[in-house]
Amino acid sequence: MDAARAGAAVLAQADLILAWLSTQPPSAWRRPSALPGWTVAELVAHLVVSQRNLTLVLGRAVADKPTTLDGYVAGYADAAGQILERGIAGAAGRDPAEILADLYDATDAARAALADPPTARAVAGPRGPLSPADWLLTRAVELVVHADDL
Repeated sequence: MDAARAGAAVLAQADLILAWLSTQPPSAWRRPSALPGWTVAELVAHLVVSQRNLTLVLGRAVADKPTTLDGYVAGYADAAGQILERGIAGAAGRDPAEILADLYDATDAARAALADPPTARAVAGPRGPLSPADWLLTRAVELVVHADDL
């Protein structure tokens, strides 16, 4: 898959999540999500970080050889606890409307970054270098999986 198609998948899934979240009452955000240990608000706060990272990573071209997609994704298991802590901190004491506004802003920034996807061989992802198309594919998959979790 090329970066443009992967980017379109990211934006399509983000738009679906935003549309669904916009229909949820504030009380729904305190419920547990299907992802053990996460509330809906914490998971949405995680998606804000994910969308912001999408934009940051696309702007960090590196000369390194890209990691394989399966090798890159395998690096997430070791970071699961840290990712959960960041999601909890991102939602703590925040109103659902604020978190949702942050997700809209982060998605708008991603949309702008994806208007002209990088042509670099690799970008510096949080778990190592990977091709821009593979980076975007991981973002699309994450959004699909977390849509189910929500």
